[in-house]
Amino acid sequence: MIPVQISDAAIVDISNMWDQIATISAAAASRISDDVIDSSLSLGQFPERHPRLPTLGSQIRRMVVGSWAVVYEVNPGMVEILRIVPTGADLTLLQLRPSSES
Repeated sequence: MIPVQISDAAIVDISNMWDQIATISAAAASRISDDVIDSSLSLGQFPERHPRLPTLGSQIRRMVVGSWAVVYEVNPGMVEILRIVPTGADLTLLQLRPSSES
């Protein structure tokens, strides 16, 4: 099993997901966010089990958890969760990495 790191952008995504769902039910928001986090952390074991997204990068993959897509990258010795977005989101429009500052 290899370590799984959750990016700052994915942490913000989880917070936004919780806020969105909590407008209907805080209990559901907690349950769904816990499911997404647990599933994301499970990627340390067999990280290549989900399909690649070659338009985003050679090692970028997507795992679907309910109505949410976990976009992640498999690196040597580590999995990085890049973003967590609704499954219908246009993944080509996502900023997967922080933009570099000049």
